[in-house]
Amino acid sequence: MSSKKNDNTTNGLRQRKVAMSPDIQEPQTNAEPSNASNDAMPGTCSVVKQLNSSALKKISWQKLLQVYSSYFANSYNQDKMIKTIQYSVWMLSRFYRGSIREALTKLSGELLWARYATRLVALPTALEGIQSGSWGSPKVLGKAMAWSMLLYYPLEYIAYVKWKAPQLGANSPHIPHRLAERASAWSCRCWVAYIVLDIVRSTLALRPSLSPSSDTQRNERLQIVRNALFFFPALSWSLPNWDTQPWLSDITFNSLMWLESVVCMYQSVKNLPPISDS
Repeated sequence: MSSKKNDNTTNGLRQRKVAMSPDIQEPQTNAEPSNASNDAMPGTCSVVKQLNSSALKKISWQKLLQVYSSYFANSYNQDKMIKTIQYSVWMLSRFYRGSIREALTKLSGELLWARYATRLVALPTALEGIQSGSWGSPKVLGKAMAWSMLLYYPLEYIAYVKWKAPQLGANSPHIPHRLAERASAWSCRCWVAYIVLDIVRSTLALRPSLSPSSDTQRNERLQIVRNALFFFPALSWSLPNWDTQPWLSDITFNSLMWLESVVCMYQSVKNLPPISDS
């Protein structure tokens, strides 16, 4: 099976393909709640003054830990942070050579497989989205997004099992050649469909006729940026021979995915409620 070749380049391509799989999907809304300030980033002097302000001094470590615990109790937020760490570790590995680069690249790969495994329990979220239409407005759009993920997850399961347990069905004449690679390519085609539909959802949510709040506008624009960064890697690995004839180079692929992870964390943090001791 081609995924088990000893060629390091092929293994690297396979890891890049796994790494680009989308976040676990949660029901979409037109805006994530946020009371965070939209003020422009202050200058250095202003930042120092703010850090010395009595308001920030009153924020206790206990409150910060409560916010942290509440944030990471959500599995979607856990995935976002692990994704950011995963791609940051890969980017860091580019500054080294030899055994250090190899070790960091391996660590990044372990993180991506950990994220991949969490999708084994995500299929019911797509079923709920199809039933409720809660992933987007209008509901028909939300249901279409959920349908794309309902097709995506089983294909990812097939690829995951064949990559991690290639001995299963290895001698069966009924198992197609390169099953994992083919299934993964088809799953990413479903993901491309989801990306396009999500861009449409965000665009509709920004219509002036809906009078979106400033928080909604920020959130949806960041979502469009994330999908734009996702699009070309997803399209690249939707191609039939993504593993043998990659369209994007290693550095281009991982740079786009790292940038998306940073934007994702920024979007998530901006949607946190303000911290206070009240």
